[in-house]
Amino acid sequence: MRTRVLMLLFVLMSAAGAGARSYSVEEVPNVHVADRTRFLSNPDGIISPAAQARIDSLVAGVRRATSAEMAVVVVDDIASDDIDVFATELFTAWGLGKKDRDNGLLVLVAKDRRKAVIRPGYGMEGVLPDIVCGSILREQMFPAFRRGDFDGGVTAATATIARLLTDPDAAAELQSRLEDAGRCRAPRPPFSSPHRSWGTCGVRCAS
Repeated sequence: MRTRVLMLLFVLMSAAGAGARSYSVEEVPNVHVADRTRFLSNPDGIISPAAQARIDSLVAGVRRATSAEMAVVVVDDIASDDIDVFATELFTAWGLGKKDRDNGLLVLVAKDRRKAVIRPGYGMEGVLPDIVCGSILREQMFPAFRRGDFDGGVTAATATIARLLTDPDAAAELQSRLEDAGRCRAPRPPFSSPHRSWGTCGVRCAS
């Protein structure tokens, strides 16, 4: 009887694992292209509809106040062993940020890998340096994630980022003179500098 129970548990766990999708950069849905009011890509339904609406509202407020192009992505898994590389490639593919300010920002959570990263454009590093991004991940995101509260962790992190970016001084620094075309710009190639092209605060979520 015990053997049967263990076998059943194994089958159920295997089935659950098989259902989780691993996304390539090209496969992550860019929801803002289809709907200008949406900024959270949540294809696996990890974030509840209520929390998604709140996150979209916060990001929309950032865009109105600063012209900064922010996106949040929460997926089960990514088709890469390096979340930093994946985030950079996704940031570039979506063309986040205005050309004259490089004011893009990507928040990426890979749930099954227990990893997350905040990737600001170069023009945002004064407002969101590594130490601030790391603090947001360690103090707001990861404690909530360990409790299984992905709604709370992503919403709290997004709210803190929105508050920092919409501070009057920060907003003035990030404001672009370019018109918002209502969609992400064409992709731009990464810098050839050996240094990081975008500030990164990727941290593994400890158990």
